[in-house]
Amino acid sequence: MRVVTFLFFITFLGTASALYYVDDADESITYSSSAGIGYGTKWRKYSKDDNLLAVNVDPALCFGKTASYTQCSSSDNCIMEIPFNGTGITLFVAQDRGDIYNTTISLDGGPRENHFAYTPPNATQAYNVTLYDIQNLEHTMHTVNVGLDKGVSRLLFDFAVVSGDAPPTRLGSSEVGRGMVGTGTLLGVVVGVLAAGVL
Repeated sequence: MRVVTFLFFITFLGTASALYYVDDADESITYSSSAGIGYGTKWRKYSKDDNLLAVNVDPALCFGKTASYTQCSSSDNCIMEIPFNGTGITLFVAQDRGDIYNTTISLDGGPRENHFAYTPPNATQAYNVTLYDIQNLEHTMHTVNVGLDKGVSRLLFDFAVVSGDAPPTRLGSSEVGRGMVGTGTLLGVVVGVLAAGVL
């Protein structure tokens, strides 16, 4: 069974910020790791043809049809940083059967906290799984820093949704990975979950 979570956003006139997507391929995201570690552990674009990964996630079902992957230990310092201007952010990942993502995440240089993501029971793959969510922040620039924890772990990052101000380069809603969920103000958000594709 493949589990896909669909997001439904309902927008109303109001005074809150809009939502916008940040795809894993967005140039604002920084991926880094310690010098000298092997190819098998570095951040890279996920491909089903990469036989080192042993992952069966279908990138065609990911947002923007891409995802970024790493598998390393905490000492390898495989880090992802996402800057955003707004009041909240949600990070979404894709997972293969039995995956448990063990991460440490900090906001604005604050203390690191453990955040986990589990593949739903009986699922062969899962998409749009929430790894991290924080809202009601001061409306200003923030940075989310994501690392791996506890021995060897892996992570397949798909996209983020930000409550805030999209940079000028993201104002075109037709551009994948840079689309606005709302083009004006946003008052309400409805998130729906749907299990689909029983294979």
